Amino acid sequence: MSASATAALTTAAASSVALTTAMPWWLVVPPALVIAWALIRLSREELSGLPAFTRRGLLGLRGLSVALVVLMVMQPSCSWQRSERDPAPVALVVDVSASMGVRDGGMSAGRRLDEATALGLVPETARDTAPRRTAAALSALRVDLPALASGSGQPEVHAAVLAPLVQTLAGHDDLGRQVADVVSRLNEVISTSATSAAVVDPANANALSDRSRRQAAARTRLAALADQLPALIQRLRQAQTGADASRASATDPELASSLAAVDAMSRLERALSIADRVRSRLGDRAAVTVHRLDAGLTPIPKRGTPAQRSAALLGGLDFTTDHAAPLRSLAERSAMPAERSGGPAERSGGPAERSAMPAERSGGPAERSAMPAERSGGDLPQAVLVIGDGRDTAGSDAAPAARALRSRGCIVHALCLGDDQPPRDAVVAAIEGGAEYFRGETVCLDVRLRLSVAADEAWDVVLARDGEVIERRRVKPTGDWQRERFEFPADRGGVWAIEARLEPGRADTAIGHGLRREVWTTGDLPTLDRLDASGAPPRAPDSVATVATATDPPETAGTSYRRLTGWLTPPTTGDYRIQISAGGPAEVWLATSAAAADRRRVASCPKDVEPGVFDRHHEQTSAAIALRAGERYWIEVRHRPTRPDRLCSVGWRRPDNGTDRPIPTEYLLLANSEPDRAGTDRAAATVLSQATRDNDAARIAIAVHEDPLRVLVVDNQPRWESRFIASLLERDRRVQVVRRYRSIRLPRGEAELLPDSQEGLDRFDAVVLGDLRPDELQPGDAARLSSFVRRRGGFLVCLAGERAMPGMWLLSPLAEVLPVRSAPPATGSGRDAPETRESPGKTPAAANGESRLRLTIAGESNPITAILDDRRLNQRLWPALPAMARIAREVNAKTAAEVLVETDERQPVPVVAILRAGAGRVLWLGSDESFRWRDRVGERVHQSFWLQATRWGLAARLRGSDERLQVALDRAVIDPGEAVELRARTVLPGGAAVTTTPSVELVRLGDDGVPEPATRRVMQLSALDDATGQWRQTLAGLPPGRWRVRVTCEQQDLRGLVEERTLLVQDRPGRETVDLRCDLAQLSRIAEAGGGKAVEAADLDALADTIAKSLVPLERTHRRTISVWDGWWVIALISLLLGSEWLWRRRVGLP
Repeated sequence: MSASATAALTTAAASSVALTTAMPWWLVVPPALVIAWALIRLSREELSGLPAFTRRGLLGLRGLSVALVVLMVMQPSCSWQRSERDPAPVALVVDVSASMGVRDGGMSAGRRLDEATALGLVPETARDTAPRRTAAALSALRVDLPALASGSGQPEVHAAVLAPLVQTLAGHDDLGRQVADVVSRLNEVISTSATSAAVVDPANANALSDRSRRQAAARTRLAALADQLPALIQRLRQAQTGADASRASATDPELASSLAAVDAMSRLERALSIADRVRSRLGDRAAVTVHRLDAGLTPIPKRGTPAQRSAALLGGLDFTTDHAAPLRSLAERSAMPAERSGGPAERSGGPAERSAMPAERSGGPAERSAMPAERSGGDLPQAVLVIGDGRDTAGSDAAPAARALRSRGCIVHALCLGDDQPPRDAVVAAIEGGAEYFRGETVCLDVRLRLSVAADEAWDVVLARDGEVIERRRVKPTGDWQRERFEFPADRGGVWAIEARLEPGRADTAIGHGLRREVWTTGDLPTLDRLDASGAPPRAPDSVATVATATDPPETAGTSYRRLTGWLTPPTTGDYRIQISAGGPAEVWLATSAAAADRRRVASCPKDVEPGVFDRHHEQTSAAIALRAGERYWIEVRHRPTRPDRLCSVGWRRPDNGTDRPIPTEYLLLANSEPDRAGTDRAAATVLSQATRDNDAARIAIAVHEDPLRVLVVDNQPRWESRFIASLLERDRRVQVVRRYRSIRLPRGEAELLPDSQEGLDRFDAVVLGDLRPDELQPGDAARLSSFVRRRGGFLVCLAGERAMPGMWLLSPLAEVLPVRSAPPATGSGRDAPETRESPGKTPAAANGESRLRLTIAGESNPITAILDDRRLNQRLWPALPAMARIAREVNAKTAAEVLVETDERQPVPVVAILRAGAGRVLWLGSDESFRWRDRVGERVHQSFWLQATRWGLAARLRGSDERLQVALDRAVIDPGEAVELRARTVLPGGAAVTTTPSVELVRLGDDGVPEPATRRVMQLSALDDATGQWRQTLAGLPPGRWRVRVTCEQQDLRGLVEERTLLVQDRPGRETVDLRCDLAQLSRIAEAGGGKAVEAADLDALADTIAKSLVPLERTHRRTISVWDGWWVIALISLLLGSEWLWRRRVGLP
């Protein structure tokens, strides 16, 4: 709370003034009186001859001077003190994430009534809540039953609560009778307890036996009660549900209007309304502030209605909810020194004092009242109320921050809004799959989706690549999460934007969907610019047919003029951009209504383009056109192909920036038919009736590389491991594998294993280094390998062996890029270590000298080790693989390395580890027996592992169409605000040095693929130290969009060489709208850690009362002290008095 805010809410004040001295008066006044008497006696004879007025004046001036000197000696000061009682600060923190923009129109009647009551739209007395109140009381009794059975409980308290509720259940069948029976049993327990408490003569055996019998009967009654309560509580809840449903469906216009208002309000609007009600309910007892749920606790202004404030906040909704950040910010703010947070007021009992209190004493008002009267605390409120739906997508734990606030005397409560059941919604949570592929591979993507709709509704999942539909598949709504696998070839290089979306099932062309296709193949065929307003030649067409999509298929022979006509029915309201691709001149005409007479040309393709190319000419994409969902718009496509086999396709960019190429069948209607308009309207209503449209689609980007790879395999001898790896890579014709085995080359007099120059080594993309000693290579090879990784960005695979790898390399220049380092033998090594609770101990294989493997946490999510699609099955696969005997054990992973696979032992040994070193990547395999993974399971495990490892290692490699200029981006897709590193390598024929600095041109491409000149940037690359021909540049500050990265060099021998890359800058999809159910459990964990309560809307009033009772007014004391002796004016006054006396004496003739 700021000082100004609390001062305006001051409820009481008191002031006092006091005069104090540094020295006691009895020590100063008597000497001062003696001195004054002596001065008067001495002056009497001197002044005796003067007039009385002069005599008295001179004595007065002398006396005043002496008095002032005495005051200076006493050091007097005047203190002013003002005490104020301020309302206790309370912070309301409102969730403003994307899920709070949802309207919960499908909530149950009970929840709608609860929230309407919390909003003040429906009075509490307008509904019957007796079953719910009784169920809550019985639930509390059920929790307390063990204490009652042991004799330590208080059954009379529960009986007193339940007895009045019996009469309120009169209209609910026999529920009142059953609750009355519970009260009766409690009374019997009370009676038994009273009888048992009476003093019994120990010698009276009958009395002792009777007491034991009564106690046993009481325990029996309580046991029967424990069996009865669950069913009774369930019946009461069902009765409350029925009563709420009956009340909500009653013909009460006022109630119906209130419930409709709740349905029309978003969660955020309801949260702001409730915040206003809490502020009003706390009244003058609290100084309430309302904040956003963000790290900065941004204040939410009071101005405007909740609807107006909600509308203002909707534009800036957060797509990540982090409950820990604001609580942590509050805790850190409260830990500041009091002098930095209190302003002019001096406060006591501040954060330091409150933090010293026991946690259990920071809760209620009784404990707080024992604190000092003068409190402080800076900005720390006494209570925090978090209002939201409980969805947390940041993954952080808010409990520690809540506990920190509780230890400082701030109690954290929570209020949960929203529906606990999935609303009507179609959700695509994510597209899962690899981000890097090589041309010719099969792309495998899993779409995770959920359809919370009626089971008989037809929905399709559509997968599109750069706007072109790859596959449309019918999915059955189940209400649960499900996966759909899509596989398609990586048939061209570049960066692909992949979109998966859910749409209402496409309709059948038999009911009037599609377009009418007219073809003229004979006679005088006009060009497009010579056609009249009708768009057709002056004679009838030679053939008429119906096409399912907005695509004009090719003909088999002859020239022709073709026309497609029909109606367009958009699925959603918004701005659309029509796009066309054609093999010859073509035009798209669109009307603003269903009438053909209103049509106008919106897009055209002036020249022949390849199929699927929609961005060669800027005319191919129209301007934004506003269309309304479900309305019919006349569309006409005119095509004059250059050859019979050329086709024409029309697509659009939807308001959500998704693309359909071509436009799907369900949005096209034949103009000569009248289809079921109600069915069209229902399709549009199906889309619009969802809880939110923000989660209908998910997008990812994948990069497909198409240039050939060069891999060098070097080893001491052709071991099984290196042979299998080389054979696997050689199956791909795009991979050039060079094998060099020392045992084969040495007898032939070929001692060289690695190229003798850095330039020669850098011509390879990957190197597989086997079990060789450093002295078996040429001098400088280890340093060149390190530079190959760090500078060139190459991929290095290190295969462990029994001869030299890794032991002899850990002190060489290569050690800096290895993922592992030397480790001394530990006491009780992996296989011989005793079992502990942290480890499963020895596996059966380890007892035989072999070790099973297991995935690490990092390995569970890494694509290299993702052999099986199902994550749980994949985790179970690795321990089931054949055990390994030859493992390099005397190594540990470096801190920067990621261990993916390790031995399944108490002290695990890294078997598969990866490291990003400089611009390159390194893979460590701590065994030469991965080929054994082929046993019993075939080639899938071994082949998938090495293919995925190669794909990961070569993702950021330097490549180019000409080896003289090669370029690499360390990532093809980044988030806005992230930076990406561009690297380039220039090589001149003959090894001459490049003297001209390469440059990079950045330009963003528009929706039509045309560069936007205003976004053009040109930068010079920077040379890398100690790396001839190596260049780099950091690309940062790029706004979202598709960027073309073009690298050139004006060196004479390099002029004309151009390398282009595509960089996609896009927002990472948020997970806020993936699951729209409220999460009371999450808020309960936070509130429990903060010492408070987490409730739903039904208990808002009780929670507000709890907060109000726990508040203690702040007492602030303002002190101001004025010293009246140490100012310049005291000396000046004494000097003035003495000077005046001297002048007066001189005037009357005295010395």
